[in-house]
Amino acid sequence: MPGRVPTYIRRFWTRSIRRQLMLGIALVHAVLMTIFVFDLVERQRHFLNEQSIAQANGLANTLAANSGSWVLASDIEGLSEVLQSQASYPGLRYAMVISPQGRIVAHTDSGKAGLYLRDAISTLLLSGASEPRLLVADRALVDTAHPIKANGKLIGWARVGISQAAITAGLWAITRDGIFYTLLAIAVGTLFAFLMARGLTGGLLKLVT
Repeated sequence: MPGRVPTYIRRFWTRSIRRQLMLGIALVHAVLMTIFVFDLVERQRHFLNEQSIAQANGLANTLAANSGSWVLASDIEGLSEVLQSQASYPGLRYAMVISPQGRIVAHTDSGKAGLYLRDAISTLLLSGASEPRLLVADRALVDTAHPIKANGKLIGWARVGISQAAITAGLWAITRDGIFYTLLAIAVGTLFAFLMARGLTGGLLKLVT
């Protein structure tokens, strides 16, 4: 009949108290530890992402503040020196100063200077309000831009991209350790259940005898 538990499964669960205790405790450990590890990883991911966004915003803001005079003077060499001073920042994928029209004035990769940004994200940035913008925030990259202003007029953008590779690697290490401890908890719980069930069933057997 539909919905009926197969006989072999019913026998598996009902014919051995020891087996029921072992599997029950193992299942409880597995569920609780899985929930714990998942919650821990997600909380850590959220914290590290927020931290990475804050660092990217701080770096872009500093770059915008330090680039204003060089942009006004059209001093490309000075801008390049400012950008190269940021090149050693941990996880920095790129930093650039772009004009309001989308031309790359200076870049940590000097070969990209003079090019124009035509991608959808850059187009959205250039056509929007002149205020700090978070352009990308995913598991691979945080991309943020801050306006460069002089006397309240927009003269350029400071844009920074920070890789999330280190965060991803750290989260994977936490997940891996969590899986290990989950399996360890299941093994210890199963052993404890086995010892407890053996004592219980032994006592019941003596009572029946």
